[in-house]
Amino acid sequence: MSVSEAWIGDCHLKEIDGQRECCCQVAVWADGFDVFHARLEEHLQAQGLSLLWVEEGLSAPHYLRRHRDQQSRIGVLARAVHAGHPVEFGPLNFHNVGVGLDTEQNYLVYEDIADTAPLDDQFGAWPVKNVPKMLLDPLFGQPEPDSSAIEDDGDVAQVPVMRTYAVIDAAKLQSGFDEIAECGLRYRCLFKGQAAQDLKDVAPLLLELDPSADMTRRLLTYNPKLPESMTTAHLWHKEPGIYIRSRMGFEDIWRHFRKFVRIQDESGKWFYFRFWEPSVLNQLPAILTPENGKQFFAKDLTFVALTANPNAGRIIRRV
Repeated sequence: MSVSEAWIGDCHLKEIDGQRECCCQVAVWADGFDVFHARLEEHLQAQGLSLLWVEEGLSAPHYLRRHRDQQSRIGVLARAVHAGHPVEFGPLNFHNVGVGLDTEQNYLVYEDIADTAPLDDQFGAWPVKNVPKMLLDPLFGQPEPDSSAIEDDGDVAQVPVMRTYAVIDAAKLQSGFDEIAECGLRYRCLFKGQAAQDLKDVAPLLLELDPSADMTRRLLTYNPKLPESMTTAHLWHKEPGIYIRSRMGFEDIWRHFRKFVRIQDESGKWFYFRFWEPSVLNQLPAILTPENGKQFFAKDLTFVALTANPNAGRIIRRV
């Protein structure tokens, strides 16, 4: 049986209705990472804040084994939480982001996707669909190549097809990494080395999607008759990741996103950058400086963010 205790994380927060953000440490009374994350987000929402990303997310003893120099500070945080007071933050020092809508519109364009309802159980339907009708074109359409693509490849016949990728959070899956490893699609962890092995069940994983694959149907299905934890059948409600369209190959896409797995804040501290969360992706244009934004939202990429809200689908691409 799981036992609740203090869990510690380093997180980056943003005001939902403002332009201020901050980095801080947090303690949450939980019996695992999923409860830690859910209680943290619930508490933040009540405070008018959103979670952009979180690093670590470990039980207090595990956190202290990695950060022995922080024993005094973490001890105070850990002792402050219990069943009646499940969340406690360290010092919150907000600062203005200073990047507004006018700046983001200089290099990005947006397109809302209407009526992005997920697939249901499709009881009695044959053949079953793998992709909702309104998402066939945004996710798997083959647009005509633009002039720059033709110029790069010399001939329209030589322009690569438009591929579909997804960056999926293994922590959203009931069986973690194993569900990706067994899905039959090409995949690769965005972490490297020992971190890829130690954190594989909570790591971001790049997949190349096929519209005929069972995994594609699971990502785009929600069946309210099933337990929400049954991710081997449906995943839409979990907001498991983000989608990317590109003519670039798998390895090039992997190398691009590898550069953004961890970033530094103003003090030089490193954080995991959870850009694979749809809610984070939607906020990035207002958070990143134009210089950093243009690096992340590269011209060869089109992003598709799908949330549990069926009317909140969004396409983001460079001008």
